[in-house]
Amino acid sequence: MTTSEQDAELVWKLLWELLVFANQRKKVVPGIRSLEDYHRIAAERKLEIRDALWGNIHLIDDFTKANPAGFSDQELKIVSTWKHCLRGGFYIERYLKDRAIFIAAGKVYAVQALHTPFDQMIPRNHLPHQVEAVLLPFRGKIVYDGVLPGYNITFGGGIKQRLRENYLAAKQAGRIIESLDPDDQPKKQPASAVPAPDWKPALEDLARQAGKIQGGTRQHPFNSPAFGLIKASIELAVSVVDHPDDLDDLWSEYNKVVRAIRKVHTLFKRAESAPD
Repeated sequence: MTTSEQDAELVWKLLWELLVFANQRKKVVPGIRSLEDYHRIAAERKLEIRDALWGNIHLIDDFTKANPAGFSDQELKIVSTWKHCLRGGFYIERYLKDRAIFIAAGKVYAVQALHTPFDQMIPRNHLPHQVEAVLLPFRGKIVYDGVLPGYNITFGGGIKQRLRENYLAAKQAGRIIESLDPDDQPKKQPASAVPAPDWKPALEDLARQAGKIQGGTRQHPFNSPAFGLIKASIELAVSVVDHPDDLDDLWSEYNKVVRAIRKVHTLFKRAESAPD
């Protein structure tokens, strides 16, 4: 779940020079005149410089205009996109094959690590995990600035479920944010090489078979509501296949399933309360 070694090195190259420039402008730590000076200072002082940079985003424009490190136009363009960084608190909800899922304010971001994979910093069994982070656009992806302070908090089932639903809803709707650069257009999902199965004939056959199933007064009391649940479920499946984007119709069919389940549930409750 990391960027390539080459991309990670480029991020560090650009970011370190930007931090040195920010320190020179804001005079956070005296005596830093070069990248070598920056690398020699303590981690705590580097964090102070980092905070000064992200708290004064206008320094990015100043840096790209002055270009003190002699970067190429392409490198300066990358730095310029960092004006669109996202700074704040996030929940890391899960790890995918090549990215981590960050969630903040209901929005879901797919983030790549730099040199060190996220699961080596925060074990999977510690998820969800709350962190403070600065997310950066980088070549159509999202990375972070290498600093990831977290909170030693254990979350209950309610928060875990809410975060899980945030992720699943974003995934289903194609709303997982993969870039912070406003110039990046949403990527169209490539068509699958394997065509989706055509379930309509099978469902129509099931509907015909289910239509033959009838309850009655001489049958067990559970038969009629159970058969009704089968029919309602098949009708919902047919609607999903025929017009999956018609939410009004899907809700209508779903409510029929709920009513059928309630009828079955009522019979269970009656059976439990009946005297022996």
